[in-house]
Amino acid sequence: MFGNLNSEYILNEGGSLDKILISEAIQGGNWYDCQYERNDEQVHFKLRILAFRKTSVQEIKPDSDEHTEGVLWIMEIEVVSLNKRPLEAYKVRRSIELEDHEEFVFEVFTEGKLDSDEKSGLHRFSSWSSNPSLSPKIKAWGSILFRLPEEDAQYSLVIKNGSVIAA
Repeated sequence: MFGNLNSEYILNEGGSLDKILISEAIQGGNWYDCQYERNDEQVHFKLRILAFRKTSVQEIKPDSDEHTEGVLWIMEIEVVSLNKRPLEAYKVRRSIELEDHEEFVFEVFTEGKLDSDEKSGLHRFSSWSSNPSLSPKIKAWGSILFRLPEEDAQYSLVIKNGSVIAA
């Protein structure tokens, strides 16, 4: 069903994908078909992880004197909506979480001042009202932010209440 699977895919007992190892997804440059349902709404999109690296509040907003607990990591992604109608961009961000090698789960980190940053791409998948919807079949680039512990870990991307399939 999934073709030639390698270690970047982690299959659950039913044979479907549970999570994607980020390091190998970046290296392979693969697209992933992501789906979830929330409040009787089906959300369907393709996603490709371009980069995942440490960052800081000061790198994103140089004039800021704010600090956060933990370490900020920024993930650059490309997304193509596969919904028949335009999709609000924040629905992609709210569906994603990370899981470490010990199965600890980390949600996307949202902070109003950082979410509006255009240079880093954080604005694209934020819930700002001026943010355009994702048009069907058109690629969008942006970033999402995570607050993670200061430790070496392998992280995997997970779609909350949904599925991931190699596209």
